[in-house]
Amino acid sequence: MRSLDLVNRKRWLAILAVVVVLVIAGVLLVRPSQPGLVYKGKTVEEWGVQLYLSQDESVRNAASAALKELGPKAVPDIIRMLHRKDPFIRRQVWLVASKLPPQFRKGVVSNVKPQRAGLVHIAGMRAVVAIGPEAVAALPELNRILQGKDLQETWEAGYALGALGPEAVRVLSAALQSQYPAVMQAAMAGLKQIGPAAGQAVPSVVEKLGHHDPAVRMWAVSALSGIGQPAVPQLLQTVEHGKGEVRRGAAQALALIFPSRRKFTPALLQMIKDEEAASRVQAIVSLTTINATEERAIGAIREALEDSDVSVRGAATNALAKLQPKEGL
Repeated sequence: MRSLDLVNRKRWLAILAVVVVLVIAGVLLVRPSQPGLVYKGKTVEEWGVQLYLSQDESVRNAASAALKELGPKAVPDIIRMLHRKDPFIRRQVWLVASKLPPQFRKGVVSNVKPQRAGLVHIAGMRAVVAIGPEAVAALPELNRILQGKDLQETWEAGYALGALGPEAVRVLSAALQSQYPAVMQAAMAGLKQIGPAAGQAVPSVVEKLGHHDPAVRMWAVSALSGIGQPAVPQLLQTVEHGKGEVRRGAAQALALIFPSRRKFTPALLQMIKDEEAASRVQAIVSLTTINATEERAIGAIREALEDSDVSVRGAATNALAKLQPKEGL
């Protein structure tokens, strides 16, 4: 037992020796960073960090306004922020420290700066959102982060790309082919933010209505509703001729866009005859959402009261309670 304790002690002493060497090397190797643009006494990074971290809305608004005023002039600094990496030595010290017993860990990291790259990345992306389309030169770096492994940074990149407007549609559409659901969801959040100008992405987003991940399907519905009218023709076609989750998602998205009842109701009346009970339910729900009180719609919903599936009968009962005119009114 005593010999085992001695081995463990030697192992921890060796690790501590490595940490000491890394810290000393870090002190020797760290050089001042390249000076950046200064505006009203603060660098672009400081404005971005203020925008990201401040709990005071007026302080955040001041940072947003400053970045907006800087516009394209701030973008070179933002690109450097998005590309920031913590010094190798610092990363190694924190990596080794994480493996040390608690009684040693505090002493090791007390004189080492915390890792900051992740914070700076997010501050840079918030700065892009503040500046908007004029920050388009940051698009390649944002695309790289969107496809990365850090979940929070992926979402921030999706929203930042959305803030760039139509110039980002191609990149966001391509990201829908990712194997990672989070990347697809973040990309669709960006497309929703762009709105009608993202119309060319509609076919790719409609395809995701049938994805096996419910969260991806939900974001596809949300993105299509945000794109709005440019999505209506393909969504109508999908409600009329689609199957399964894709058909149901299209009906949901159309109900949120609320196109002409004259165009939408006939498609839903076709869907109410779908062989899948879930699709019949969605058709009834969408008819209710668009307030389809026409006689043919009410008649179809009444027929659904005799459906073989209890969920369809329940949806029809709820729909008629909302849509059917009350006696005497």
